[in-house]
Amino acid sequence: FLEEGGIYLSEEKPSHYMSEIKSYCRQGGLTFAAGTPKISFAEGRCLGGGSEINGGLYHRPPEQILTQWAQDFAIKDIGKAELAPHSIWVEEQLHIKDVQSPNNIASTRLQAGAQALNWHTVAVPQWFRDDGASPQKSSISHTLIPKIIDLGGKIHHKTWVKSIKKTNQKWTIYSIQNGVKKEFESTSVVLAGGAIQTPALIKRSGLFKLKPHLACHPMGKVMAQFSETVQHANDPTTIGNIQVKEFDGQYTLGCGVSHKGFINQAASLYSDSEAQINKNWQTHAIYYAQVSGGSRGRIFNLPFTKDPFV
Repeated sequence: FLEEGGIYLSEEKPSHYMSEIKSYCRQGGLTFAAGTPKISFAEGRCLGGGSEINGGLYHRPPEQILTQWAQDFAIKDIGKAELAPHSIWVEEQLHIKDVQSPNNIASTRLQAGAQALNWHTVAVPQWFRDDGASPQKSSISHTLIPKIIDLGGKIHHKTWVKSIKKTNQKWTIYSIQNGVKKEFESTSVVLAGGAIQTPALIKRSGLFKLKPHLACHPMGKVMAQFSETVQHANDPTTIGNIQVKEFDGQYTLGCGVSHKGFINQAASLYSDSEAQINKNWQTHAIYYAQVSGGSRGRIFNLPFTKDPFV
């Protein structure tokens, strides 16, 4: 198992503080996609990937997406019914359970506002175990990777894969581990580098030509002020689980990270009221609107850096 980033096996739910983001994410969470406008994004780079740092919101693949994939890429047996056993297996491994209600006050407020407008909402499951005490992270590094190790698998972290090549029935993986070139051999290879690093590796390896299908779903965020407290300093839930799906396919509304650090960061945009917001941060919450954009992007490998240009 080759991982470019480090290993961080904290049992706690992600705090989303900057120190954590700098460790878990590529370039400290400050990567961006060039275009009009430029879009910043955080890309996980650690054992377990983005599931180690994000809110752990879980959805099964939407049926309309599966239908589109089947048509566009001639994939057989990819319908909702065919994938159901695999979805169930994933949910068992990550301790996914159906939820019916909001998990914090900010979620409750979002749900109440949506219901007042007759908008459809859903309570989204998250990959966290709740054993009665504080909820514990149930990400890949805490579920499937220990099973790999128990079966004799080895984890090589701080290992960047430069390229892969197949000769006859054998794959050779060319990598750099802590500044030293290292090669691995295998009869099969699974690429799980995400929407950017996987195609970048395919391009570096010259395996086949890729079409510019990279899609971006940008988020706009707003900070809401309430007349009562909606945040608690010791609240173990950092991201609300309610999403507004009235505009599914175009827009999704949901809860962002709203602990004190993020509220203070947002307050810096309001110089006239920054001190007052920071003092009363517990009456504020951050929400987002996610847009399913129609634009498509491309990934380029540059000769002077190992990170691709988007």
